[in-house]
Amino acid sequence: MRKATDDLLRRYIREAIDLGDTQFSPERTDGVDTSEPNTPEEQELYNKLLGRAQGSGALDAKLTKTLRDLINSEKYGPDGSGFFGGPDNTSQLLYRGHAYTQRWVDKHVADPAAIPVWDTEKTYGSGLAALVRGFGDPIPLNPPYTFGPNPGEGARGWTPDFEVAMNFARSYGSQLEGDISFKARWKDDIIHKSSPLRKPHDTEDWTKGGEPEVEGNAAYSVVLVLDPSRQPPDALLDFSRNIYKLKKTRGLAYEKEVMNITPVQCNAAYIVRVFVRRPGDPETL
Repeated sequence: MRKATDDLLRRYIREAIDLGDTQFSPERTDGVDTSEPNTPEEQELYNKLLGRAQGSGALDAKLTKTLRDLINSEKYGPDGSGFFGGPDNTSQLLYRGHAYTQRWVDKHVADPAAIPVWDTEKTYGSGLAALVRGFGDPIPLNPPYTFGPNPGEGARGWTPDFEVAMNFARSYGSQLEGDISFKARWKDDIIHKSSPLRKPHDTEDWTKGGEPEVEGNAAYSVVLVLDPSRQPPDALLDFSRNIYKLKKTRGLAYEKEVMNITPVQCNAAYIVRVFVRRPGDPETL
């Protein structure tokens, strides 16, 4: 009896937000009924997700909790309407481009000296993706890197397109190596330009972060590798289930974005050390 009561209570809590029979009905473009108006809670959720999809709108801990509840809901999750949930194909790896400093590499890579060097003058643009792929499998991270509870990391986008992620890693890595002022906007080796300056202990909300200065040591372009099958079932939100079915965002479907809404664990990464050639540097490394 106690278990049955607990199950009913959990179900009630999960479905406490009323999204009607057709989620975001007035904005849908996938052939469903569009006559049902949004509930007030539904409209608020729609506005926040729209801001996140169209720009850099941040999702706070309350909203990520709501999204997890919706994924776990019998009505709105994968076993219901399917409007909220992670990727259907959990065997498809996801990637996210970042840049990190020597401290991060020393912590997570067994042999940092074995990491290949990217000479920015000799390999440009998307050619870096081919160069990195040429080094073989991604580097195991030991210990694994948990993306999300660290300041500056929150609900962020991941992509199944390796080259898209590599282009972000290239941009971030070259800026970190070549621009001292860029380093001043970092915290814990993580690029995150938009969040306000704050110290890690100033917040318990993992969706927010801060960026006090870090030492200007070596920079690494990193593509984090995420295996969806190794994450909790409510850790990821696939935009193809929801956001890309709406009038204002259907044109973004080519991005194939998946967002983490809880901390996620990365067991491997593609990593190159960034070398920005300066006057007087040798021709060969």
